Amino acid sequence: MDGLGSAASVVAIIDLSAKVASLCFQYSTAVKNAKSDIERVRGEVDRLKTTLEGAQRLLDSPNGAKLQTSQHLSAGLDHCASQLAKLEEKLEEKINRGTARKMMSAFGLRALKWPFESKDVDNIIQNLNKCRDTLSTNLNIDQTALLLDDERLKILEWISPIPYGKHHNTVKEARTSGTCEWLLQHERFREWEDTTSSVILWLQGSPGAGKTFLTSKVIDHVQSLLKSSRNDEGFAFFYCNRNEEERRKPLMILRSYVRQLSTTAKYPEEMHKKLQELWSEKRLRGSDLGLEDCREQLFELVNLYPRTTLVLDALDECEPDPRGELVKTIEILLSKSRRPLKIFISSRPDRDIRNRFLDRPNIEIQATHNEKDIQKFVNEEIIKHGAWKDMSLPLKDEIIRVLRARSQGMFQWVFLQIKQLLELETEAAIRDRLGRLPTGLKATYDEIYGKVQARHKHDKVLANRAFMWVMCACEPLSSEELLSAIRPDSERDAFDLSEGITESRLLHLCNNLLVLDSQRKLWRFSHLSVTEYFEENHWDLRQAHCHAAKVCLKLLIEICEEPESGGVSTADENDHKSKARDIFRPDHPLQVYSRHHWIAHVQTQEGQKADPVLAGLLKKFLGSPRESSVQYQEWHRQVSSGGNLLLASTGGPMQKSRFCRRTTMVTTF
Repeated sequence: MDGLGSAASVVAIIDLSAKVASLCFQYSTAVKNAKSDIERVRGEVDRLKTTLEGAQRLLDSPNGAKLQTSQHLSAGLDHCASQLAKLEEKLEEKINRGTARKMMSAFGLRALKWPFESKDVDNIIQNLNKCRDTLSTNLNIDQTALLLDDERLKILEWISPIPYGKHHNTVKEARTSGTCEWLLQHERFREWEDTTSSVILWLQGSPGAGKTFLTSKVIDHVQSLLKSSRNDEGFAFFYCNRNEEERRKPLMILRSYVRQLSTTAKYPEEMHKKLQELWSEKRLRGSDLGLEDCREQLFELVNLYPRTTLVLDALDECEPDPRGELVKTIEILLSKSRRPLKIFISSRPDRDIRNRFLDRPNIEIQATHNEKDIQKFVNEEIIKHGAWKDMSLPLKDEIIRVLRARSQGMFQWVFLQIKQLLELETEAAIRDRLGRLPTGLKATYDEIYGKVQARHKHDKVLANRAFMWVMCACEPLSSEELLSAIRPDSERDAFDLSEGITESRLLHLCNNLLVLDSQRKLWRFSHLSVTEYFEENHWDLRQAHCHAAKVCLKLLIEICEEPESGGVSTADENDHKSKARDIFRPDHPLQVYSRHHWIAHVQTQEGQKADPVLAGLLKKFLGSPRESSVQYQEWHRQVSSGGNLLLASTGGPMQKSRFCRRTTMVTTF
């Protein structure tokens, strides 16, 4: 019986149970000497009906027809229907018999007789109870708890809210079709894949060598194999990202693994029962999954599957100090797993990572590995761009030859050179450019950023503000947030807003150093090496945080000065405010960001030489230790009305007196 057949049967049996219960009620009002037995039968029928209604809700859910358990319900439902039908027939027999009808007409319902002896009732109860137990067992098969979608998703989001699927789709979309095949054919990769023992494979490579693309290929490969596999194997993956706080913390990586392993690829609507129980327990205590919780759950989960595969991209982008705990957890998992556990890790060869994995099976990306892929990448870019559709074949061949020869196996370098070549109009200009390409990423970034700095002063300032914001933002910024954040001047006392700018215009100003993530609609650097370039050559992370802190405080001061009106002055008072009215809405994304993250930006300045503008803004915003400023009071009201005032860095409510002590160093250094 398929899922739809099961659902129809359940509905029919629920109707039958309701009819039997109604008949029992008729007997209970007409029969004096068997009320106890009647109520026993009626109670058991009601309990069976409740179980059936639970099955109906489950089977009527969006994925109900695909549930594994629906395949096991057929025998149980048939037995249940048979028992209820026999019971209905026996109960109706007395009521529907012609002679009985005449007697009841003459003497009333009191003439009705209960058709069962007590021992018969015992058998009926036993059979109905057996039906109910069979259905309950099938609905909890394989020690999993089948949950309705809303509750299941709630638990999954509690385990980990990170959109790992979107991260993968972003990389997959950018990967050139037909590339990265060399890794799947590599001898060490095939050994890692084919062995029946637990093993780690480490993919190491220099910046820009395409490690993330290669990792995405491995993920696609494993997912493809799992679709055709008879066994329901465990699989989880994670893309680390140094520029996103939640994607560089070991705990968040492990929580994502727990989430992905808590459901299966073939039956995603099922969840392992122990996780449901853990969720209930933690919810009562108001706590989340900790490191030890994740370890315990992963130990359990990897041993539930016949084989489990874990993939981790960019381990080097995980926070340096705590990533040792992550590696330790991975190694313990590997040693304690009773079933095959395959772990694939990609990273740069940082010293601590190299020391841990050098004696493990590893593949080092060589320039020769990427030659064919780079050729495919360049060829596709030439075909894709309309500006080059009329290009002569000899020039196309020359572009491919030169870029492949000069790339040193770095996709990021090739990507940037193509973007620079696309700005040229003639074949002569393209050939001239091919003869003087910069060597390596550092020289390439110097050249590109030099062009940014050569722009008009206004354009240059906007681009630099965007670079700093993306570098230090506490969470990835949407277009509405970033395009608004680069407008205020953080150095002037007055609250001045520059002219607004569009997404396409900002992308052009930033010259391919910033990109807009197509999947999540969030801004990011085109490569980690761009972040590192700015940190090493132009401004460090704390300088960027200082700029962001000043913008947040200026915005909060401006909007909080007149809380009753939401901080928006009239056009007569401030014409520039009326023209940029949206940014002063309390629900504007930049307002929300500033309210929740200004403290985190300020705290990065502790121990640094005082920035006089930031110190002045803090004093104005906080007020004195004895009397809070109007701006601070309004900020506290806004945040408190939306829930607890929390700090990511402290993990708990922040009181003003406590915060003032922590910011004394910032305002007086």
